Amino acid sequence: MKRFAALILAAVCILSLAACSAKREKEICIWTHDLKAEDITTVSVWNMYGDKETLTVLSEEKTAELVSLLNKLTDDSFTENSECVGGTPEYGIVLEIDGEYFCINQSIAPPGALETEYGDKLWWIDNDELTSFVKSVCKVTD
Repeated sequence: MKRFAALILAAVCILSLAACSAKREKEICIWTHDLKAEDITTVSVWNMYGDKETLTVLSEEKTAELVSLLNKLTDDSFTENSECVGGTPEYGIVLEIDGEYFCINQSIAPPGALETEYGDKLWWIDNDELTSFVKSVCKVTD
């Protein structure tokens, strides 16, 4: 009976550890958690119209608005684009944080109007507020 109880306890521990590690692995929005405007070196906004690319830098006010939107993202906001489905983006933003660059750009896929790369994977982002913000600062007209 003691062996059976020990086996059950061991199984519960193993399953708990597996669940914890799976959760950590899925947390792809970790770079957006507790982000502050002062953590960001620059936010560049770009768009392509025809053969011309425009590039601007966000103001402090708009950067603070972006940070607020990014802090609201959860793992449920992201879907892995495991087959790298999509097209060439026409607009997006690039954040520089501690020498690392994080891109959020247009996506043409149903799981999200935006996409990003994190942890050597592509992810669709499904968040209407963030999408509206990115389109606004990139001066995208539908």
